[in-house]
Amino acid sequence: MENSTDIIVTKCRDIAKDGLSPFVEENMWNAYGQGWEFKSNCQWVNGKPHWDLQGLLKTIIFKWNDVFAESKIGSYRSLVFELKDWRNHVAHEHKMNLKDTSRYLDTASRLLKVIEVPQADELNRLNLAVMRAIVEESDVISIVTENTIKPKKPDSSICMMNSTGSKSGRPQNHDIEAPNWSDCISRIEEHLDITMSRKSGRCKFSADDKFGVCCIVSKKYEGERYWWNLRERQLRIISSADHAFVSFACGTPEYIVSIPIGFLRELLPTFNLKHGADGDGWHIHILYENGKWLMLQIGRGNHVDVSKYLI
Repeated sequence: MENSTDIIVTKCRDIAKDGLSPFVEENMWNAYGQGWEFKSNCQWVNGKPHWDLQGLLKTIIFKWNDVFAESKIGSYRSLVFELKDWRNHVAHEHKMNLKDTSRYLDTASRLLKVIEVPQADELNRLNLAVMRAIVEESDVISIVTENTIKPKKPDSSICMMNSTGSKSGRPQNHDIEAPNWSDCISRIEEHLDITMSRKSGRCKFSADDKFGVCCIVSKKYEGERYWWNLRERQLRIISSADHAFVSFACGTPEYIVSIPIGFLRELLPTFNLKHGADGDGWHIHILYENGKWLMLQIGRGNHVDVSKYLI
């Protein structure tokens, strides 16, 4: 019997397929006209195109230069690859926990939002329910039968959960020095349930090279701020992995924000550039404020909430 996360993952796949298929068909028709289906990865059943999510994503990727580079998703190629990675992760029967499910839903909803289809809102509502279940440590089986997810009044007693399952709230005072890098890697290994072996600078890989992590650490600064220098060469190193993350350790191994490389690359233009003898890169700042982990962007008051990537 499927558990609740299996059901929601399947629902995400089906909703993403329904949202993407008209967009793909329209763009393929505009590019090739009659007979476009023979240049795609769809199946033709009873005179109609029959899609699965894999076929849609393969068509977008294989026909990127000819068809989709100038479409609505032309600036969001990384989202397509990120969604493909999650689809492959599920297809290979890797276990999806609630945090994985939330990230899968988030990636799919952001891509559908770009093409402006109503399924994006449906996925976003599902994701909000999953995130609520993560915080409350509740089951999410009931949400798949709800037509709408009703807003829930915040409970001030509910805080972000740490690795021990206790309420964490505001980060505790940390030592003056940045956390130990090896301790942070151990925390990431525990979260991913893998052993990282091959090492390249601040990057480590699983034995099969499917997982790659760049882990960089920061001490806690005044005002509950943390900052790092992220280098382009570090991103290049881990980009070969099927599942690549940049993990920002915030003062302690207990607070690590681990962001998929695809989503992070979308954010890079909003950060301050860094040029140096050791290579180009970016200044990354995270602020903990009002129970949220905020990655600061160029411009006064600009930020993106990355709380859901806290492991």
